[in-house]
Amino acid sequence: MTFQMTWRYLGRMFGYAPVLSTLHAIGWTIFAFTGLVQGWAARSLFDRLEDGTSSYGWLLWVLLGITALDTLIWLSAGYSEIRMRFTMSTLLRTNLLRAVFQRPGAVSLGGPIGDTINRFRDDVYAAEDALDWRDEIVMNGIVALVAFGVLIWLDPVIALATVLPMIALTILARRVSNRLGRLRAVSRQASSDVSGAIGDLIAGIATLQSAGATGRALGHFRQLGQHRQHAAVLDQVAGKLVEATGSNLVAIGTGGIMLLGAGRLHSGAMSIGDFVLFVMYFAWVTNFVTDLGRFLAEYRRASVSIERLNTLVDDPDPYVLTRHVPIHLRGPMPEPESTDAPVVAPLERLEIDRLTCMHADGRQGVTDISLTVERGHLVVVTGPVGAGKSTLLRAIMGLLPIDSGAVRWNGEVVDDPARQMVPPRAAWIGQTPRVFTDTLRANVLLGANDERLDDAIDRAMLRPDIATFPDGIETQIGSRGVRLSGGQIQRTATARMLAREADLLVIDDLSSALDVETEAALWARLREDGDTTCLVVSHRRAALARADLIVMLDAGRIVAQGSLHEVLESSEIMRRFWHGKEAPSL
Repeated sequence: MTFQMTWRYLGRMFGYAPVLSTLHAIGWTIFAFTGLVQGWAARSLFDRLEDGTSSYGWLLWVLLGITALDTLIWLSAGYSEIRMRFTMSTLLRTNLLRAVFQRPGAVSLGGPIGDTINRFRDDVYAAEDALDWRDEIVMNGIVALVAFGVLIWLDPVIALATVLPMIALTILARRVSNRLGRLRAVSRQASSDVSGAIGDLIAGIATLQSAGATGRALGHFRQLGQHRQHAAVLDQVAGKLVEATGSNLVAIGTGGIMLLGAGRLHSGAMSIGDFVLFVMYFAWVTNFVTDLGRFLAEYRRASVSIERLNTLVDDPDPYVLTRHVPIHLRGPMPEPESTDAPVVAPLERLEIDRLTCMHADGRQGVTDISLTVERGHLVVVTGPVGAGKSTLLRAIMGLLPIDSGAVRWNGEVVDDPARQMVPPRAAWIGQTPRVFTDTLRANVLLGANDERLDDAIDRAMLRPDIATFPDGIETQIGSRGVRLSGGQIQRTATARMLAREADLLVIDDLSSALDVETEAALWARLREDGDTTCLVVSHRRAALARADLIVMLDAGRIVAQGSLHEVLESSEIMRRFWHGKEAPSL
């Protein structure tokens, strides 16, 4: 991201909360200008002390008053800064999470979850920090110009001596900023690799233990840590080098001023008050010089972080994360946004018309699929491993992009399945249901109304399990549902689907973790009202025997469809499945 694009990016962040951002900038500006007033009051005080004939007591009270005012302004500006920083980071993280939610469900984020968390945390902080720097550096620059103008008025020769370190530091910071950006990119990536490895290793503890690979995993993690250490040291040393160089240049400039000022004091060309004012104002100028160097370094690092954030977003707009959206930092949580299109009428017929969906990575998808799901019917998609069963369901639900063909709801094309094939139109259970670190109730509802909670629990056959839990439905199920069995997780996902009262239930292998008896009872519960419409992937007899329509896939194409009897008659693959001569892995 270029210098100008980063500046505009930060400007759009500023414009999201202009009042708060302006208060932050003005607060620190007033704080700086009170320092200038304090310097002028100190000059008058020392001039009166040198004169010995004028009263100066009131000037002491002025200085004390300015100091007290400085404290109040510092507290106010600090409060505005904290609110501003949290508001901006919330904006970026909210937009980033929204963008991730809008990606097709089966499209990878491009890295391990630890890397993504790093970007949400560290890279957002870098962008927030850069805005804070930008606001303050502009205002401090104005104050420094005023101070420098006063120094020129007091003594042009000494004042011009401050220009040399300023120019040197600015040029140096500008020259090394690109190098700092490259070092920051390497350091951030190394940190992401470590975070990603931690997530992968913790998630795969049982696998590593059973494979006897824990030693190798620790060795790999140690290598990543060493690389991160090396990258972080280079990044920090380079940044500190810029700061140290600036500080040394400032010290050299200050020493020169002391020498020149001593001569002026000795000759009487400069009063003690002028010298005090010169030293105080020179501090503002030199502090600005130092901060400018640090700002240029941090600015380049922020550009790297913004680029890393944008790689998570599937949007050509580089400023998408700064779009102004309402964010509630206080008060009750707002109602969740509705992402579904209005349902014109309940489902009567779902038509899949010549649908083709091929995987971007070259893996087999599905080609030219046509089928019809009538209201109240159970349609079972089956076939050998790799036939494209899950791909078909994901494409219908908008979790994978459709290359050609159409999905029609009551004869009308579903233009955007990802947004339209959601409750109350359709509800979905994936092949590996996800649960969250929360209560069982929260996992079933996920924010939905609880009017259908009891019915959903009963139809999903969760009631007997809940009776054994220590806190019933309010039981905390642990990280990724660690306190639940595989079958309980699947039935929790089933209850979640049923709690949404959707017209169409789309299920990818519901019964894989259930025993035969539980599976048969669950299908009976799902179909007990006779009006539930289901499109499912399964190879189990309990589902196939109840199916109104069976669709047999092989190599991404339909090779047979019809009733169980018709498919058994026409498909050798189906006969092998049904008679147990081949057990298809889904």
